Amino acid sequence: MTPPEPLRESIRRKSRAFRLSLALGWLLLLAYALWLLHNAAPLFGVSPRPPLPEFVARTIALPPALALPGVSLAAALGALMLCLLIALLALTIAPLPAPRARPAPTARETTEPPPVALFAQPHPAEATATVASAETPPTDLIEVIAVSASLPTDTVESRATADDVAVLPAEDATRPATPAPAGDASGGVPATSARPAPARVRQGVTSKRVFISSTSLDLGAHRQRVHDDLERMYQVPVDMAQFGAGGADATTVSYTELATAEIVVLIVAWRYGFVPDGETRSVTELEYEEARRLGLPIYVYLANPATETDDGPSALFPAATRQTEYAARLAAFRARLSDSNATTYDTFTSPEDLSVRVATALARRLLRAPLPGRLAPVEARTLDRRGFRMGDDDAATFDYQIAPLQGAWGAATQALADASAGIGPKRGIVALGEANAGKTRLALEALIATLPDWSVLVWSEAARPEDVLEVAALPDERLVLFIDDLQHYAPMTQRDAESRQAVLASNRAAMLRDLLRAVAARTLVIVATCRSEDERPTHAELSWLFDKLTEVRLPEYSANAADPNARRIIAAFAARGATHLDDWDGTLGSLALGLSTKRAQYEDLATLQRPAADVLRAMKLLTAAGTYEHTERRLRAVCAGVFHDQTIAASARAWEDAYGELLRLQFARIAEDTLDDADGAITLVIRKDTYFDKVITDYPNPHDPGQVARHLAALQPVFAAQGDFDGLFSLGGMQYDLADYTRALAAYDRALALRPDHADTWVNKGVALTQAGRTAEALAAYDRALALRPDHAATWMNKGAALGQAGQTAEALAAFDRALALRPDHADTWVGKGVALRQAGRAEEALAAFDRALALRPDHAGAWNKRAYALMALQRDDEALAAIDRALALEPENADWWDSRGELLLAVGRYQQAVAAYDEALARTPGLASSQEGRARALDALEAGGDS
Repeated sequence: MTPPEPLRESIRRKSRAFRLSLALGWLLLLAYALWLLHNAAPLFGVSPRPPLPEFVARTIALPPALALPGVSLAAALGALMLCLLIALLALTIAPLPAPRARPAPTARETTEPPPVALFAQPHPAEATATVASAETPPTDLIEVIAVSASLPTDTVESRATADDVAVLPAEDATRPATPAPAGDASGGVPATSARPAPARVRQGVTSKRVFISSTSLDLGAHRQRVHDDLERMYQVPVDMAQFGAGGADATTVSYTELATAEIVVLIVAWRYGFVPDGETRSVTELEYEEARRLGLPIYVYLANPATETDDGPSALFPAATRQTEYAARLAAFRARLSDSNATTYDTFTSPEDLSVRVATALARRLLRAPLPGRLAPVEARTLDRRGFRMGDDDAATFDYQIAPLQGAWGAATQALADASAGIGPKRGIVALGEANAGKTRLALEALIATLPDWSVLVWSEAARPEDVLEVAALPDERLVLFIDDLQHYAPMTQRDAESRQAVLASNRAAMLRDLLRAVAARTLVIVATCRSEDERPTHAELSWLFDKLTEVRLPEYSANAADPNARRIIAAFAARGATHLDDWDGTLGSLALGLSTKRAQYEDLATLQRPAADVLRAMKLLTAAGTYEHTERRLRAVCAGVFHDQTIAASARAWEDAYGELLRLQFARIAEDTLDDADGAITLVIRKDTYFDKVITDYPNPHDPGQVARHLAALQPVFAAQGDFDGLFSLGGMQYDLADYTRALAAYDRALALRPDHADTWVNKGVALTQAGRTAEALAAYDRALALRPDHAATWMNKGAALGQAGQTAEALAAFDRALALRPDHADTWVGKGVALRQAGRAEEALAAFDRALALRPDHAGAWNKRAYALMALQRDDEALAAIDRALALEPENADWWDSRGELLLAVGRYQQAVAAYDEALARTPGLASSQEGRARALDALEAGGDS
C-alpha cells in the first residue's frame, strides 16, 4: 500500500531523523571504545599514546560531588555505554512494528444495522456522468438526479499480492486456470486465502472492507469502476477478480471472504451466474443469503429494466453473456431483491451510472471527514466578505445599509428563519435584482444575522464533479448552501424551446442537482442570488430549485441623482464614508464599487500594453465561452493562442508579474483551493463580474462585430492542444447558441476525440446536427448516446424531434412515448409529442398534449404558440389568436411569435392586422424570410380588396 504524498514525506523526515540519531549513538560508542583502548593499552604491554589533552581529561572527569563510592569513572562510563550499546543494537536490527490486524467482525460484533440500502424507493436511472438535461426533476429535492461519477484522484493505492490470495476458475470447467477473471463467482472467481487485504490509513476516514458481489462476464467493467471508486474513498474492496489463482471452491471462498467483510455491494444484471455442483442457486445468490445471515448491510443494484431487451455490439448487456437456461431463476432472484419488504435497491445502466449511485450511497456511510479537497464549511459569523464577488475589499466591507432595502431585508431574514425551523415548504431564499443592486451583500448579511452559528458551504460554478462526493462526506448536519449568481448555471440564449429542446443544460446545473441530492438528508437551508435581467431563462432551467425558494426582490431606483429617493440614498452612503458618489446609476452597488476608478485603472493597463490587460481579456473570453474556472494553464494558453501574447506563455516571471498586478489592483484574487497546490499553479477569480461589462469596454472591439466569433473559433485548437474536454464541451454549447452549428460540431468532435464515451456530448452533437438539417447524422448521434445511456429521457425526446423533422411520425411518437415513460412530468416532451401528433393530423390529441405541457409549465411560451396551431387546425380561430397573445405576453420580443400571429391573421383574412404583426416580427428580426413572404401575401390580398 502506497501512502499519500504528504504521509510519505512525513515518513521520510522521521526516518532521516531516526537514522541520524542512530549514527550519533554509534559515533559516541566508538569514541568511548577508543578511550578505553587508550587507557587499557599498558595492560597489554603496549606503550600508551601521549596523554589526552588536559582539557579533554577535565571534560570527562566526574565532579567529586557526583562520584559514587567504590565506582570508578571507567566502570560508570562502561555501564552507561553497555546500556547504550544494547539499545542501539535493538533499534538497528528490530523491524518497525506492523499495524495491528483488525479482527474480522461477526454478526454479533458488528454495530452496523441489518441489511439496508440507500434509496427508500427505486427510481429510473436518469443520472448523467457530468451533464444532465434541462428536464424538470421531481419536486422533492431528495429525488433529483444522482451525483456525478468522477471521484477524487489523490488516493491511496492498494493491491493484493500473490501471497494474499489465490483464485480458481469457477464457471467454465473446461477453461484453463489463469490469474485473470475467469468465472462468475461473485466478483469473478474465488480466493483460497482468508487473509484480509491491507487496511487503509487516513486521518478522519473509517476504512471498511466492502465485499463486491456480481457476475463477471457481463459486469466486469461495472465492477471495476466500483472497485476503483472504493479505493479512492480509502476503503478496502474485497473483489476476488483482482486476486491470483487458487484451489478452493467458489462458495467456500466467498463465505470466508464475507466473514471478513463489513458491507456488501450486490450488482445484478441479466446473467444468473455460476451454479456449483450440488446446488440449485448461483454463487451470487448464495453470497446474498450468507450476507443476510451475517446481518451485513447490503447495497443492491439491479440493471435497469430498459436494458433487458438491448442487443448488438453497443448493448450494455448483449445476449451472448446471458444464460437462457437460468432465466426463470434470475427473474425470481431479481424479484426478491426488488421486494421492498426484503430490501431496498437502486437501478443502473452503464458503469459510469453505477459508479455514481454506489459512490453516493456509500459516501456518507464510510467517510467521517471530507476527502482531501477544496471545500470547508465555516460558521456564518466567520465568513469573509472579501471572498465573495462584491468588488474590491473596500466595497465588500463597506458598512452595510439596511434602510434602502428594509422590505427585502425583512422578507429575507423571515424566510431564512422559517426555513431553518422547517416552517412551510420553502427551504431558503433567492435574492433577485439587477446587476450591482446588492443581491450578494443582502443575502450574505441576512444569513449572518439570522443563522450565525450554522455551517455555510459556498458553492462555485467552477466546482468539479468530485466536489459533490466531498460534500456528501461532510459531517455538518445543519448546513447552509450559498449559491451566488444562479444565472451562471443556465444557458442564457433561450430560443424556441422546441428547436433547442432544452438539452444544452449546463454542466453546472447538473452538478447543482447532484449537490442538493447529496445533502438532502441534512437540515438544509439554501441562499442564492440571481440577476433579474437573466431571471426568465434561469428560472426555466432551474425551476425545480426556484420552487423551493422564497423570492426576495431588491427594489429599483431612478438613475437620476436628482431624484428625491436617490438623493436620500446617496446622502446616507456619503455619511458612511462612500467616495464614489458620482458613479450613481440607480444601484446601491455603484456607490461602493468605484467602477469609474476601475475603468481608469484598466485603461492604463491597456494603454501601456501591460500583460495584465491580456489576462483580463482572456478571462472575459473564457467566461463568454462558458468556462468559469480560470486556471493558470488555460489563461496562459489563451493569451498565447488567441491574443498572441507569447511572453506570458513562455515566461513564468511575466505571468507572475501579470497576475501580481491584477491582485494589487484588486481586479482578481487567487482561488483559495489552489494556494497550496504542489505544482504552484493557481486559479484566478474575478472580483466582480460587472468588471467584464463595465470596465473592460475595449474588448470585444465595439467596431469589430465578428471578433468574438473569431476568438471563440480560435479557442478550439487551444483547448484541443491542452486536452481540455470541459472547455471544448462548454464552447460547443456557446457556439450552438450563436447558431454557429459548423463550429459547434467541430468542438463536439474534438471533445469526443478526448472522451468518445461521453453520452451528453453525443446528445448535444445530435441537437446541433438537427439544427444544421443533417437529420440522418443526428439520429446516428442519438443512437450512440442511447447505447451509452439507454434510459435518458432527454435523448429520447430529442430523437423524437429529429424523427419528426425527417417525416417519420410514427417513430417520433414512439420515441416521445419512451421519453414520457421515463419522465412524465417534462413539459418540453409533451410539446414535442403534440407537434408530432399535429403532423400526423391528430389535432385533438395534439391539443391535449399541449394542455398537458401547460399544466406543468403555464409560462411555456412555446407551448402556447404550438397550441394555437392545433386550434387553427380545429378551426377554433378566436381561441388560437388568444393562445398566440398569451405567448406574446410572456415573450413580447420574440419575433417567431409575431410571425405566428401574422400567419394566423392572414389565414382568417384579417390582412391589415397580419401586416402589422409581420412588421413587428421584422422589427425584431430584420430579414425574417417567413415574415417577408407573409407580409407580401397580406399586402397583395389588401390590394385585391380583401379584408374582414
